[in-house]
Amino acid sequence: MTDIRQRDGHSGTALRLLPAVVIVALQWSVRLIAPVVAPGTGTLVGVFAGVAGALAVLIWWVAFSRAPWKERVGAIVLTIIVLAVTPLSGAIDVSITTGAMGALYWILAVPALSLTFVAWAVATRGLSDVVRRSTMAATILITCGAFALVRTGGFTANFDNDLAWRWTPTAEERLLNSQPELPVADAIPVEEIRSAELGEAPDPDGVGPMVPGTADANAGEPGTVESLPLSVPDWPSFRGPDRDSVVARALRPGSPV
Repeated sequence: MTDIRQRDGHSGTALRLLPAVVIVALQWSVRLIAPVVAPGTGTLVGVFAGVAGALAVLIWWVAFSRAPWKERVGAIVLTIIVLAVTPLSGAIDVSITTGAMGALYWILAVPALSLTFVAWAVATRGLSDVVRRSTMAATILITCGAFALVRTGGFTANFDNDLAWRWTPTAEERLLNSQPELPVADAIPVEEIRSAELGEAPDPDGVGPMVPGTADANAGEPGTVESLPLSVPDWPSFRGPDRDSVVARALRPGSPV
């Protein structure tokens, strides 16, 4: 097999890069093409290809790269530290750090790191040890930290992520911003509401039985209920506005409980 060799500026070692280039090319070809060829399961296949390719790159680096052992061990230790510390630092959006039961960040970052690491090895051939090792550390840090720029709105059963820039409006924010500001109507007598529902004429006295739970809100105004503002959706986000699956609003008269 013909080797793509890197002549180090000081150590004189020659890295075997061709296997790594082939691994990454296959890894990302499957990752990008499989979802197009098989929309149902291709994305999931691409995810597994990303993980398998990262493992293959690790084996290449440790056993076949011919890099100095100081670089082999140093790269692995630094990668583990950065991958572990970055999501704990708070820099990564919570949708990434908690997605897929906490594994989403690793599933996205590890294949990306495989690509950038091999690209670094190829691009820095012929440079000195100091330049190569400093740029290697920078490559690992930048690749892992780049995921602080994105968030996900979720993913399908086939692991097709809804990735977006972190500073763009979320689906909930777009929904809220699209709602028109409607005026709040005056209080409606209970008898008018009940008569309209039953098709009867309203009480000529204008006073009817109180609706349970409205006495405090309508003190001094028996027989009326406060109208609800219509400018905000009742259920604007997953599990409700406070993400606690609790409905904290008054029910309209006649609404099912």
